[in-house]
Amino acid sequence: SCDACSVAAGAAVNGTCKNVTGGGSPSCGAYVCSGSSASCPATCGSDAACSSGYYCNTTTCTAKKAQGAACTASNQCSSGNCVDGVCCHEASCAGTCRACNVQGKEGTCNNVVPGLPDDSCASDQACSASQQCKSRNGQACATFSDCASGHCVDGVCCDSDCTGACQTCSL
Repeated sequence: SCDACSVAAGAAVNGTCKNVTGGGSPSCGAYVCSGSSASCPATCGSDAACSSGYYCNTTTCTAKKAQGAACTASNQCSSGNCVDGVCCHEASCAGTCRACNVQGKEGTCNNVVPGLPDDSCASDQACSASQQCKSRNGQACATFSDCASGHCVDGVCCDSDCTGACQTCSL
């Protein structure tokens, strides 16, 4: 209920009911009293219509997500940070080949696994073990240092050295 009948609860004088504005007491759970009705709201139009710890998801106040949970916007996260599609402890993951959605470590900034792509790299590149953007497997190379994998075989970045008698990496 969004009405109060005592000064302690928000009424002007004891014994006179008044519609209250905001969260707290009286409580409407995930919603905030608008002041225009004695009833608790059942929908929201913005985050301001939701209690602390909630965000407006279309028209429903929804609990904010924990660190590491999938997100599309920062207001969905308890931390206030949606980075790389997950709720992140940090506001951004500074540096090349750093991300908040590294598998098994979601929610904190970590080095991207070598060989995998990152937003900080061009589309034909992947992260190396030294967190640098280098050519992906299948791309032309002249030396091992050109490749994210560290393997340049037959003029192509490869997943291994291809040292078997019947192996080649020419794709």
